[in-house]
Amino acid sequence: MNRVNTRIFPKIPWVHPKDRVKRWNIVTGDKAKKHIEKQPAAPDGILRVEQPIHVSNVMLLHPETQIPTRVEYRKVETTLEDGRVVSRLKRFAKGTDVEIPKPKQKYNDQSGAELFSTTAEEALKVTYVPDLSLPPIPQDLVKELRNVYKKRI
Repeated sequence: MNRVNTRIFPKIPWVHPKDRVKRWNIVTGDKAKKHIEKQPAAPDGILRVEQPIHVSNVMLLHPETQIPTRVEYRKVETTLEDGRVVSRLKRFAKGTDVEIPKPKQKYNDQSGAELFSTTAEEALKVTYVPDLSLPPIPQDLVKELRNVYKKRI
């Protein structure tokens, strides 16, 4: 029987469709508050660290009070300048009519100059010349690969 080691190819856990996250609002680098003993680094006993957090515990800041609050999504219909009616999902503080706006992009990750910073001459320059006197694969490895008695997965 051909079995594959699960440490090499780990099983991806199956999640029931009703439990899947449809709108994810966590990105790498988001910090969570962790309660610890009072220390000089955290005199109030709260440390902000990057750690996993369950989706039900995710809260956004209320735009007026700056207090963490739960979020609900509502379908809101808006009319555009040309008269079309468009429905979009918007974020609201749970139980209120206060909309939590999505943040504007603070900075541009890539400028136009960065995209094409390598000149064509530098890209065409040969930087590696292989040694042709040596075989590309060591002879011990070639003998091992030719072995007819080796184990096959």
